Amino acid sequence: MINHWFFRLRQETIFKAVKNFLKKPFIIDIKLQIADYNWGGNGKKAFIPDFIGITDWNKFAAEAWYGSHPKLPSLIEPLLLPLNEFIGYNDEIARAILGARIFRFFAYRQTLPVMFKILDAQKPLSIQAHPWDGLAAILNILDSENYPDANLKIEAQFAIDKEGMTMLNGFKPFEELKKDVPGFEQRYNELSKRTGGKKDKLLGDYEYLFDLDEFLEVYLRTRKLTVSREIRAELINQYAEEFNAFMQDKRNKWTFEEAFVLVDFAQALSKPEEERDEIIDKYLNMIYLNLREGQGILNPADHPHSDISGKFIEVMSSGDDTIRGGKTTKLVDITALLASLSFKYGKPDVLKAQPTEDAHIESLISIPELFDLQSIRLNKEEKVEGEVKDGFCMLIVMKGSMKAQAQNGAVTTRTRGEATIVPAILKSYSITSLEPETQVMRVFVSTPYRETGK
Repeated sequence: MINHWFFRLRQETIFKAVKNFLKKPFIIDIKLQIADYNWGGNGKKAFIPDFIGITDWNKFAAEAWYGSHPKLPSLIEPLLLPLNEFIGYNDEIARAILGARIFRFFAYRQTLPVMFKILDAQKPLSIQAHPWDGLAAILNILDSENYPDANLKIEAQFAIDKEGMTMLNGFKPFEELKKDVPGFEQRYNELSKRTGGKKDKLLGDYEYLFDLDEFLEVYLRTRKLTVSREIRAELINQYAEEFNAFMQDKRNKWTFEEAFVLVDFAQALSKPEEERDEIIDKYLNMIYLNLREGQGILNPADHPHSDISGKFIEVMSSGDDTIRGGKTTKLVDITALLASLSFKYGKPDVLKAQPTEDAHIESLISIPELFDLQSIRLNKEEKVEGEVKDGFCMLIVMKGSMKAQAQNGAVTTRTRGEATIVPAILKSYSITSLEPETQVMRVFVSTPYRETGK
């Protein structure tokens, strides 16, 4: 009875907030939520609580989430309503916040298509990757407990303090793999000779990766999962064309060496846990980033990676599926990981801030259809203008404090660690620094993700 009463009260509160917003649109102040994963900073001296001005935190603090993902949505101030429930209340409010252009794309219809995080990694994370969008949808149907999200996840990370950050990212150059992975060169020479350097012969044991029907057979068996014939038939009917084309395209582009990386990495993953975890990180580039303005790393969905240590910001498409390959107590899903990775090798590019037409603004990364991240630096009373006529933007204060004011007169002030969303319905806005030095991260989507016809 109490739960029912509470639900009704919250629905009434959301209804009133939505009604008020549509009558007189305002800038939406949001309160982050903290993910207390045990690899983060701990207790009163943890970085994230200190950054946002919390003095009584007594748990782990691994990630601060700014966004509407239902797993840990930001809360609208001052009523502390979950942002996902506010945006998702109905189509009218979703369209007003996201903008008609983004609203048209079904996957993002009633949620922000992008999320911003602040991370404090004190322990290494698992070796992991993220599924491409078709695979994410398939895994979500097969195992929604471990893969609760059907959307693509791509992320970019930037160091934010002088200690920098350390991470594993992508497969090492081939010559380094020969040198660093025990037995790699010998196995390569033997398989090259046995297969005559023919890629298809090398991949004989992995044919199931390139046909959805066979993939499902292997996946369900190795995971000890069961689905009804009807669900399996529907999966094949809906996703086989996309899955087979995507995987065959990867196969066609692979060199013999890249196909060998697949085979050798797969064999390393299949070893007993202790042996596997001792060797798998030897395949990946170790990246050290010291603080330099705008320096970071991109983690595409097909890239194996692991955050080792450091404090950094992250901007990402708002999928939340992670496929793990080792160094974890959570599910290690080898078959899904092999279907996700590209097996391209080489040193990853280091992202560097790029100047824009406005001297106050630097572009940290821009991936059309997914996300854009900019750093805005202002001295006291300096101002920048912005437009949101084609979509929303999120503003996160990293240093100092700001005033944001919209075209219709709506105004808010935010200080370090606080954030606000300028909804599309407000059309344009300005940001003014209230302190001698202010830095604001601006997150938005520059073009829509995809047409769906829905």
